[in-house]
Amino acid sequence: IWVIDEGMISDFQIRKSGQTYALSYQNEAGWERVIEFLPRDISVDGKISSIDSLILDATKHQLEGKEQINLKEGSFNWSLQSVFLKIIKFSGFLILGCLIPGLLLISKILPKESPFLQKNTVALILGFVLITLLFYILSLLKLKQVIFIYLLINLIILIKIRKQLLSNFSLKIKDKFNFLLIGLIIMGTIFQQLPTFKNGLNFPYGLGFWGPNTHDGVWHISLINQLIKSVPPQNPVFSGETLKNYHYFYDLLVAVTNYISGISISDLLFRFYPIMFSLILGIGTYYLIKSLVNGKLAILFSIYLVYFAGSFGWIVEYIKLRHLGGESAFWANQSISFNLNPPFAVSLLIVIAILQLLPIVKFSRLTMVVLTVLAGSLISFKAYAGILILLTLLLFAVFKKSYLYLIVFLTSSLFSSILFLSNFSLGKQLIIFSPFWFIHSMIDSPDRVGWVRLSLARVAGLEGGNWFKYLSAEAIGLIIFIAGNLGTRIFALFSLIKIRSIFKNSQHFFLILFSSLSLFIPILFIQAGNPWNTIQFLYYFLYISAVVGGAVFAKIILGIPKIIALPLFIVFVLITPINSWASANGYLSYQPHALISNSEMEALEFLKSQNDGVILTYPYDKNLKTKIPESWPLLVYDSTAYISALSEKSVYLEDEGQNQILLTDYKKRVVASKDFFSNPSFGSQFLEDNRIKYIYLPKIYKMSLNEDLLKIKSIFENEEVIIYQTL
Repeated sequence: IWVIDEGMISDFQIRKSGQTYALSYQNEAGWERVIEFLPRDISVDGKISSIDSLILDATKHQLEGKEQINLKEGSFNWSLQSVFLKIIKFSGFLILGCLIPGLLLISKILPKESPFLQKNTVALILGFVLITLLFYILSLLKLKQVIFIYLLINLIILIKIRKQLLSNFSLKIKDKFNFLLIGLIIMGTIFQQLPTFKNGLNFPYGLGFWGPNTHDGVWHISLINQLIKSVPPQNPVFSGETLKNYHYFYDLLVAVTNYISGISISDLLFRFYPIMFSLILGIGTYYLIKSLVNGKLAILFSIYLVYFAGSFGWIVEYIKLRHLGGESAFWANQSISFNLNPPFAVSLLIVIAILQLLPIVKFSRLTMVVLTVLAGSLISFKAYAGILILLTLLLFAVFKKSYLYLIVFLTSSLFSSILFLSNFSLGKQLIIFSPFWFIHSMIDSPDRVGWVRLSLARVAGLEGGNWFKYLSAEAIGLIIFIAGNLGTRIFALFSLIKIRSIFKNSQHFFLILFSSLSLFIPILFIQAGNPWNTIQFLYYFLYISAVVGGAVFAKIILGIPKIIALPLFIVFVLITPINSWASANGYLSYQPHALISNSEMEALEFLKSQNDGVILTYPYDKNLKTKIPESWPLLVYDSTAYISALSEKSVYLEDEGQNQILLTDYKKRVVASKDFFSNPSFGSQFLEDNRIKYIYLPKIYKMSLNEDLLKIKSIFENEEVIIYQTL
């Protein structure tokens, strides 16, 4: 394939002069292009090439052999002293920055008899939100250093109330149930670290990245770097533009942690916060379940599902490929991927805190303020969670005629609107009504369920006017989508048998409203830019289903003869985590899915040490994947933000997928970048117009730049990278 331009073209014309045909147009970057078809050659903007040489160049990547990458064996770099020091710093940040201010408020809201651990868990979640909001405001005012005064005040408060805190401390392990509970939470926490823990560590071969963190984790690093510099942040992968259409409060939480503690962003992103989030998930879920149902077995089953449940995708995978896997065969990621989406993880913890506060407190001004802060800020931690909570508050207030919930909805909506308007573009359509998009793509796509006969039945029924056939196909697809994603959490649906009692119980009614919205929004709507992003609404439905499903299964087990209950219990425990374990296994290999070599790290460290400025690099070339096998260099694996992330500078264009989500006009820059590297005559003016200070050019692209023509100079070179600086 020979690609000259990508994106839209305009002013297209065809001319003939003798035996020469000429095509002319303006590409998406706004530059004129002239292609002439000569008797034996082709001319592109005056550069003449033979047809044979163009064919050879276009197919070259198919002819070249793959270059095998031999990874150096060995462990990642670490020291006990360094780990211990980081733990002390992180613990100090959590206590002074989050726990103490949260505890001051929560202790005035929750009943005095509330368990010590419950108070501290909810307080810590509230503390995450408070310090993030404070750092956000201080950064807007260019006063972020004031955050240290906040810590000093909290230290003084800690000294004053230390005796009270110690007297309230209670962590007694009374019986076997407590041993099982603690063991289950610890096992679940360890299990959820498997996809994240090794990412960003220094191995003998360089930095390794696994799974979605090859893209998403790198994006978060690049964004956090910008948030440390300023709020609102610059778009790290689309230089010169303020970041819009993204919820970045989780990244701001990591930024303030790094700013105060000095712990590296990679350690916070891939290790410290994932461990903390998973622990809080288990503890918070325990107290949420206790408020819903009675029974120790129900608690254990529910927490087991929260940590380990997977979909029924392993059945699809086994039928099609004769092996187990298929975590996202029905679109949704499962419990093993909890920490692969940290904005979702922290938003779920905030939702858990809200669910614990709503039913057990008497509404006071302080309660209203705390609920407003938690519910209102969700829009900037994870927009999907914010939408769900606000809609649930509104519907609950209407159905139950509760003016208290209506007040919380109104104050939270006002707070959310302020945060939303400051960061999202009103002129852009963010959500599109597209019923059954996920279901149709799940059934149609061969890398999902891929049930061709059902897909054909749906299309034939619609086109032939056979509504029974069409509606039957749609109904089957919907059932597969819901049941497949639920896995063994499907027992939660049996709770609907007692729908009348659910409506009578306010807490249960709030949960069913919340989970129903979480289910039906992605069935009916998709997101502009990347349509599949709205599947993240469903993750909250899966969590509530795990909580309720464990309780229902416990009731079933206790209500049937032991001779049936025992094998049913064994089957439940064994099949629940099948594809979660299969997914976890993919993260255990020493060989990463993508890496940044030591040589490229040397180049990026050098670039990091230079003065701030915009970086230009060659756009992502997917054809490079055909030349080398895994483990791929990160620049080959995907279009990512790795240059911005590791140089701590903004890039003219990087991470095209993220730009698509952000709804930027990135395609013009793709074309403009390629034109710069292929046609130096545009060069120096292009660099000046876009305020580009550095050119980062990996040698894998086999390009060279004319320093005199472009008014640049080489400031770094090794076996993998050349870095230029503009004069």
